[in-house]
Amino acid sequence: MNYLKLKFLILFAPLLTVFIVSCPMLTLAQEGVAPALKVSTSSAPMSEQSFFGNTLMFMVAGFLGYYMLVTRPQQLQEQEQKNISENIKKNDTVLVNSGIFGKVIQALEGEVIVDIGTSGSSLKVKVLPSAISLPVAKTSDKSPAKN
Repeated sequence: MNYLKLKFLILFAPLLTVFIVSCPMLTLAQEGVAPALKVSTSSAPMSEQSFFGNTLMFMVAGFLGYYMLVTRPQQLQEQEQKNISENIKKNDTVLVNSGIFGKVIQALEGEVIVDIGTSGSSLKVKVLPSAISLPVAKTSDKSPAKN
């Protein structure tokens, strides 16, 4: 299933559920017939204003909860990954998504060349900047001054 279709279904499933459940109750309230599962014991029919107010309140609360629990953390994670990808510099020690540690030899715009070899050998690998999960240690290009 396409990602956008899945996101659409997840986003609008609560909305569709509310309307499917509420439509029969709305028609019963308009006709003046009490619903079968009526909570209150008063004989007055359910008013449309309170019905739509409650439904709207629950829908807004549902969308707000969805945004706070799903959408916002995903946006923050994407922004953090973008910042990591943009701030990769030469001589940084990084962890690639595959679990391999390496040292950045060259950071270009669309690719990063990482040395994953041991101290005796050198193995250079081209990876995408998005494949770098986190920088482990940042080192500067300048060597520290000796006393």
